[in-house]
Amino acid sequence: MYQRPGGYSDFESPRVGLLAFALDYVHKTNFVEQASPIYNFKQGQPLDRVERWQTVLLQIYLSALLSIQRGKGLTDRAFEVLRESVRLGMTEAEKEVLLPVVRVREELSRNDDEFEVEDFGAGSRHHKGARTISAIYRTSAIPHWWGVFLFRLVRGLRPQRVLELGTNMGVSAAYIQTALDLNGSGGKLVTIEGDTGLAELAGRNLAKVSSSAVDIVAGRFQDVLVPTLQRFQPVDMIFIDGHHAYDAVLNYYKTISEYTAPENCIIFDDVYPWTLPVRRAWDKIVRSNTTGSVFDTAKFGILIQ
Repeated sequence: MYQRPGGYSDFESPRVGLLAFALDYVHKTNFVEQASPIYNFKQGQPLDRVERWQTVLLQIYLSALLSIQRGKGLTDRAFEVLRESVRLGMTEAEKEVLLPVVRVREELSRNDDEFEVEDFGAGSRHHKGARTISAIYRTSAIPHWWGVFLFRLVRGLRPQRVLELGTNMGVSAAYIQTALDLNGSGGKLVTIEGDTGLAELAGRNLAKVSSSAVDIVAGRFQDVLVPTLQRFQPVDMIFIDGHHAYDAVLNYYKTISEYTAPENCIIFDDVYPWTLPVRRAWDKIVRSNTTGSVFDTAKFGILIQ
């Protein structure tokens, strides 16, 4: 049976991914908000609302997964960064900077204003036509618990130049930028969004969570990716969360790899075993990877050089 470097077997893959998918389903169906409002700041301490049961459950899941994958190709550096990223508990400083992100999420989840979205090939992430902002949020925004993990990765890796493909409403970028702010090392974020309206909305949301200037590039990936990389290189962290198609993922990975720093981290979103285009692309990238460490969470596929 084929064994992925740093990962688990093809037979185990669907089973390992069930919890990752279940946590996403909780977010996308709005189940938790309907059952018990998780953004109710009138009850309890506001900072306690940043670290919720889903965040703790995901940290336990990722810790177990990291233990399984430890002896399968992870370098010492990669393992230490990942171990810190999945540790239980959050510092008060982390909760403080993430609280505005949670508040922006609350606003988006309750905003029923209609919004025109243009589809540039991102599959289910973008649906052309008018939709409410809350509907776009539920189907497109990264769940908070995965956002915390992304935040922790930025904290552990301490990148100086981060590139995101697929800004959407700026939710993922908010976790990245707040982590860069807390790192205090002057790290910069550039994020690319194909839809001009979403890019503008993301800019307003990011201004609510950080005083740092996030560079939002509006345009199709195939048109703006290379010019952006040329002026922003070398990039040491990349989050690929747009255009969920097999050839597109491989092409973006190949292009980005030419502009990365020697030590870098590339994160692919939505590598669920059953999201075949992205999963197939991820598997091909993993099989061709001979030098870096691979951490497969069944949602994020992570390469660390």
